[in-house]
Amino acid sequence: MKRKYFTEEEIELLKKNPYTFHVNRGQIFFTVEFKKAFLKLYDSGVPAAVAVRKLGYDPDILGKGRINSIKRNVNDQLTHAGELHEGPHKKISLQQLSAQSSSAEIARLKQEVAYLREEVEFMKKSLALARKGAKKRKR
Repeated sequence: MKRKYFTEEEIELLKKNPYTFHVNRGQIFFTVEFKKAFLKLYDSGVPAAVAVRKLGYDPDILGKGRINSIKRNVNDQLTHAGELHEGPHKKISLQQLSAQSSSAEIARLKQEVAYLREEVEFMKKSLALARKGAKKRKR
């Protein structure tokens, strides 16, 4: 897909919107307030282009590609950083990254322990049934 660049007039128009955090020739960054309002509208069933228009942007200026990626980018922020932020990305400290990976590892290990416990119980029951069957055959 060909990248759509903003003209100087479009940049000036986009800067006037209070939801614009930063805009340059090739990119636009939104405020946290925009992202929250967009999510609220989008999650209530409003199409992305209509939500953008309701928040004061001309969908024709932004272009379909940018509009379609807003939802994905906002969800990525929530997933990776745990919160919405202004600008292109929020830097995560190594300590935060380590804490996130530690909690994910703990969750994975808990799931593995639960699975192994179920396996042990199954083996115990299988062994008990096998013993019962062997006793009946001896009689």
